[in-house]
Amino acid sequence: MVLAITAVLLTVTVPYLGDIFDVGDETAESVRTLARETRAQAIDSGEARWLQITPGGIARFGENRTATQFPEGWSVQIKRFGEGRFRKPAKREIWEFNGEGICEPISLLIQAPDREILLEFDPLTALEPPQT
Repeated sequence: MVLAITAVLLTVTVPYLGDIFDVGDETAESVRTLARETRAQAIDSGEARWLQITPGGIARFGENRTATQFPEGWSVQIKRFGEGRFRKPAKREIWEFNGEGICEPISLLIQAPDREILLEFDPLTALEPPQT
């Protein structure tokens, strides 16, 4: 009887857990893509571009819409170069990409109710360093 109940519970919950991880992977990839696009725009124009980081998402600075919206119940914490720990974004937390494509080194910790996703960005490429 216990095995039957366990099997039913697993059958119901495993697909749901897969969806949660898919949403997390999609959200992380959206942030990565936004960073790459912003860097490319800064290089193409030769002028600085900025992203604004808020607890609920990341937006291109000066636009009225959020480019990457975190799912409900999710949040982000930020750690800038030289900071010892993650913290909530300030009210106007800006991430700059200069005209040469160099961005401020930054780490983002995206927090979901059941997991955390760590994103760290290299200042020269705006890409995450390879995992070793």
